[in-house]
Amino acid sequence: MQLSQIIRNKRLAAGLTQEELAQKVGVSAPAVSKWEKGTSYPDITLLPVLARNLGTDINKLLDFSSDLDPAALQDFFTKLTMTAQKDGWQAAVALVDQELRDYPSVSQLQMMAAPFLDTLKPQIPKDDWPPVQQRIIQLYKAGEQSSDLPQAQFAALGLFNFYLSEEQFDAAEKQLAALPSETVTAWALKPKLQLKRGQLTEAYVEGEKLLGSDYGALGQVLDLLTQVAIADHQLATAEEYVKVAKALDQAIHMNSPFVIDTELQIAKATKDAKRVVAVIRQFADNLDQPFPKVFQHLPQPKPRESPAAARKQFVQTTVLDPDLAFLKDTPEYNELLKQYAD
Repeated sequence: MQLSQIIRNKRLAAGLTQEELAQKVGVSAPAVSKWEKGTSYPDITLLPVLARNLGTDINKLLDFSSDLDPAALQDFFTKLTMTAQKDGWQAAVALVDQELRDYPSVSQLQMMAAPFLDTLKPQIPKDDWPPVQQRIIQLYKAGEQSSDLPQAQFAALGLFNFYLSEEQFDAAEKQLAALPSETVTAWALKPKLQLKRGQLTEAYVEGEKLLGSDYGALGQVLDLLTQVAIADHQLATAEEYVKVAKALDQAIHMNSPFVIDTELQIAKATKDAKRVVAVIRQFADNLDQPFPKVFQHLPQPKPRESPAAARKQFVQTTVLDPDLAFLKDTPEYNELLKQYAD
C-alpha cells in the first residue's frame, strides 16, 4: 500500500477530517490533501507527530509494502517502457524515483528498476549518466540487504555485472570477493572479470579449472543418480544417466572413473558379465590417453612410468570387488585377467 493510502485509511479509522489532522500536525488542510493524493509527501520531521495522531508508529507508517504482486510489477514495467519511449529517459527516471518513494522496501521493484535504468544508457547524454549510474548502484546495494536470500544474492550478482559493464574493475573485484563461492563458481565470474581486463592467460586457466571441477561434480551426480535408479529398480532410467555420462566423457575425452563406475553399477545389477568385461577393458586401454585438449592451459600431469603396470593394477583390483564375484567362473573375465597379467 502506498503512503498516500496509508495516511488516508488511518485518518478515516481515527475519525479525523483532513482539517483536524492538519491542525494536530501543524500544517494546512491542502497539505494533507496533497499527501493523500500522492502529489507530495510529509516532511521527515513531521513523521513522529503524524504517526502519533494516526494511532500508529513510524515503522508501520513507513512500511508501505513488503511486496508487490507479479501483475503489479509487470504493469509498472510496461508503464516504464512506454514512458521511456514516449516521454524520454528523464521521465522514465522520474517515474522510477516516484515508485521507489512509495515502495522503498520492495526488493523485487529495486531489481526491476536497476537493470531497466541501465538499458536507458544509450539515450542518456554522457554528462548526465553519472547520477543515473550511482542510482543503479544504490538500488543493487539496497537489494543486497533484502531478507529474501535469493533476492539478495541476485542483487549482489547484478551489481558485479554492472560494475563489469561500466569497466569499474576494482569495484567488480571487490564485489567478487564478497559473493558466495557457489555463486562465483556457478556463473564463472572470476574468468569473466579476467576476460574483461584482458588477462586472457589467467582467464584460460581459471576457466579450465572450473570446467574440470564442474565436470567432476557432474560425473559424481550422474553416478549417484544411477545408483538411485538401480535401487528403485528403474533400469531404463539408470541407462539414461549412463548415456549422458558417456556422452560427456567422450566429448571431453576424460576417461573418467565416474563413468566406468556409473556403467558398472548397471552391469553389476544385471549381472551382465560381457558388459562388465567390456567396460573394464575400455577403461584400462585408455589409461594412457593424452591429456584432454580442453585443459591445455593447466599444468599437464606427469606421464605414467608404466601404462602397462597401471592397467594390470586396475584390472586386478576388480577381483577384490564383492559385487563382481559372479564373474569368477566366466571365460570372458578370466581371459581379461590373463591378458593383463603380464
